[in-house]
Amino acid sequence: MIKMTGYIYNVETNEIVVIIEGEDNASIEDKANDMGYMGVDEYGLAYSDNELVETNNTETVSAKK
Repeated sequence: MIKMTGYIYNVETNEIVVIIEGEDNASIEDKANDMGYMGVDEYGLAYSDNELVETNNTETVSAKK
């Protein structure tokens, strides 16, 4: 069951790159790490889409393994 949504975004443009749907913070962070977004200065992870911009290129993925 999806309980949370995480947003991987470009920190310079605030454009959402990937929306990750998961059960909790840990599953979302694990998926973001698996995709190579964690620990990279260019991207951030937020749990609210306030002031973030979704584009036609935004991908939505599930954190389920």
